[in-house]
Amino acid sequence: MDPQEELFYDAVHQRCPPELILNLAKQLTEVHVQFFIEQFEIAEAINPYYTKTVIKSLIDNVDIFSEDETQASNRVLVIPVQDVYLTEWLFEKYIELLNVSVPSPTAKDVVQYRLDSNVRIKIEEIPRLISGAGTTGFRTWEASLYLARYMLDYDFQGKNVLELGAGTSMVSATIAKTSGNKTNTLYITDGDTTLLETLSRRNFHLNGLIDNEKFMFRRLLWNEDPIPPNIDIVLAADVTYDASVVADLCSCLLECLSNGRCKQCLISATIRNEDTIKAFEDQISQLKMTFKIVSSTEVDVNGALPTETLPTETLGTSLIAPIRIYSIEQ
Repeated sequence: MDPQEELFYDAVHQRCPPELILNLAKQLTEVHVQFFIEQFEIAEAINPYYTKTVIKSLIDNVDIFSEDETQASNRVLVIPVQDVYLTEWLFEKYIELLNVSVPSPTAKDVVQYRLDSNVRIKIEEIPRLISGAGTTGFRTWEASLYLARYMLDYDFQGKNVLELGAGTSMVSATIAKTSGNKTNTLYITDGDTTLLETLSRRNFHLNGLIDNEKFMFRRLLWNEDPIPPNIDIVLAADVTYDASVVADLCSCLLECLSNGRCKQCLISATIRNEDTIKAFEDQISQLKMTFKIVSSTEVDVNGALPTETLPTETLGTSLIAPIRIYSIEQ
């Protein structure tokens, strides 16, 4: 399949906004009806309302498609299947979905995130539920995607890895799927035991990651529950969201770095509030740890630091705020 058409379907499965889907559709040179229908039926089975909104956007711009090769100049050539025509299918499917209403705030979705052309991670989440049961872990935050992409090239050979505040387990699931045969033990931890058992573990299963002795799901309340032994590296994303958690977080990081084996903590932080991130940096220094920013979506951060952005196919929308990855050492 053409990479551009593949990217188009990836964006649908990632629930990218309809306007982005339309823009990607306009960039196609051809679309295969049979595969198009198969992919949209997969999306419909999980999230019919989203599918309806995307189809409506395509119908409103249906003139971008051409089902006649002789008239396909500057339009997307549609490769038919038997007597099925794409435009007819779109109209019929939209009518079929017309009465589908907006999902409830607690409705689940399974979103497939494209981290690069070879790595896709499925995550069950409740994207409309910003906070519930005292946790924000029911959705995948941008900092998790950023850290997951950053870790794709990391060497996990023989490493014991600890993720703090795993939430949906995007970062851990990515490591398990791409480097699970190399890691020694992967500790997936969060302060919410129910979240770990009902969502984090479920997301491992969605990605074909069966339970084994390498994957350890544990509750870990910072400065209350014990740190697993022999940790080599600590990872966390979007755990600096509030100044009230900074002291406990940094104390936990110091405990990890003090075990004699752990040399590095990588923290992916969304910079929503400069005062909060300054409190985080100050607390690191007060505890005699050092930090450096190893990756950032900001321009020219710290002068010569290389910058990186989340590509459209990974995020599907603009960043709500800059993201930095901090490397913290003792």
